[in-house]
Amino acid sequence: MFSNREKKRKPEIPLIRLSGSVEQKNKPVENLRIGVSPAGYDNMLPILKSMNLNAIQIPNEQLATVLSKRAIDCYLANCGSGPYSRDAIAESRRFVADGGVILASDWKDEFIQKCCPGVFSTERDGRVGHIAAEVVDNELRVLIGPSIELHFDMAAWRYASWVSDYPQVIKGINASPVKVHLKWDNRPLVLTFSYGRGYFIYTSFHNSAQTSAQEKILLKFLALKPVSMASGIPVPVLYEQFGKKG
Repeated sequence: MFSNREKKRKPEIPLIRLSGSVEQKNKPVENLRIGVSPAGYDNMLPILKSMNLNAIQIPNEQLATVLSKRAIDCYLANCGSGPYSRDAIAESRRFVADGGVILASDWKDEFIQKCCPGVFSTERDGRVGHIAAEVVDNELRVLIGPSIELHFDMAAWRYASWVSDYPQVIKGINASPVKVHLKWDNRPLVLTFSYGRGYFIYTSFHNSAQTSAQEKILLKFLALKPVSMASGIPVPVLYEQFGKKG
């Protein structure tokens, strides 16, 4: 079951250098800087690039430094892209508290859970096959309608088994109740919560070898959601401008 995933793991890229700082939310989209982890069992970088967004891949060992300099506005963690250091976890938490946005997919549930323990729990027994998911998010409904059939091509994918429905204080910072955007038999598949001035996003679904037209729109929605949260521009508006490219 796990060997199939291991075969799909991609090599990491050479080190890069970034500079700058996150100044404010509601930046123009063209000024947003998006960091992406190395490819694992998925890779969001080509999706972002296909929409002509300002995205760059960041090796895991550089993440703590990049975030400490606030050199990016959003960060997307691909499923199975490797572990993070304690410093990277701590800087990720501070980055979001200061207004950054982090999205993590599937096996990167532990990344968010280490940043903000006690916000949601996951089960890890997802099976290969198709499921019918209910679209809860109003913006996503505009793009794909009230439901979507999802294909999971690898086993052991993860989904939320419990989410917090009350505000919390974690490491001295306010965390909001969880908002569910997509679910399957009341199991959250896409969720968000605010932490300080920023947001965490978790998704069970990510890109695979074959995707339907609806799934491709969902993937662009997931890529644009952090951009929406950082820019203040609704996802459907961003999709009209960027999502129809590529």
